Amino acid sequence: MTDLSTKKARTKLGNRKEPYWQKIGRGEYLGFRRGPDTWHARFRNRAGIQKFRPLSGCPDYGKALKQAQEFFAGEGSVA
Repeated sequence: MTDLSTKKARTKLGNRKEPYWQKIGRGEYLGFRRGPDTWHARFRNRAGIQKFRPLSGCPDYGKALKQAQEFFAGEGSVA
């Protein structure tokens, strides 16, 4: 897995369609996609179904992480 917490690490990532994922908690992942730079949240619920959400208005890691955690809490993740 990739460490997305620093801007330096994110700038080294290559452009691709699928986000680079960082594990946040049990079944919870924060993703970053290069070109254009966008943040994404993904988790697997108790039924084993994965849910995805693009995170808008997140210029940095801290805001993206907060928005992802709100998404996880609202949807009832495994953790």
